[in-house]
Amino acid sequence: MRALVIDDSRAMRAYLTNLLEERGYDVVEAEDGLAALQRLSTMEGTPELALVDVNMPRMTGHDVVRLLRSRADWSSIRIVMVTSEPSDKLLHKALEFGADGFVRKPVNDQKLDEKLDEIGLAS
Repeated sequence: MRALVIDDSRAMRAYLTNLLEERGYDVVEAEDGLAALQRLSTMEGTPELALVDVNMPRMTGHDVVRLLRSRADWSSIRIVMVTSEPSDKLLHKALEFGADGFVRKPVNDQKLDEKLDEIGLAS
C-alpha cells in the first residue's frame, strides 16, 4: 500500500514515514500542499492514505482536503489530518471538507494503529 505524508516539518515527515513504513506502506513525502499535488500528479496510481498536517505554508491542510475530494481520481484517498492544534474547531472543519479522521501530535504507534483501524486500513 502507498501513503502520502504532507507536513512542513522535515522531522515530522521522517517520523510519520517511519511509522508507516513499519506497517508496510510505501511512502511519498511532501513539504506542503502544493508539493503534494505535484507528487500526486506524477505518481503512478493513487495512494490509499494521506496524512496531512493542518497548518502549512502555501496551502493549508484544509485546502488539500477540499482539492483531493474535488477530483474523482483522488477522491478515494483516505485522509487523516495530523495536528498539534488544541482546538477541535479546525479539526471538525477538516471533517466537513471530507477528511476521514484526525490524530493529534505527538503521534505514536497506538494512536496511528487506532486511526488506521477506524478508517478501515488496519495493518
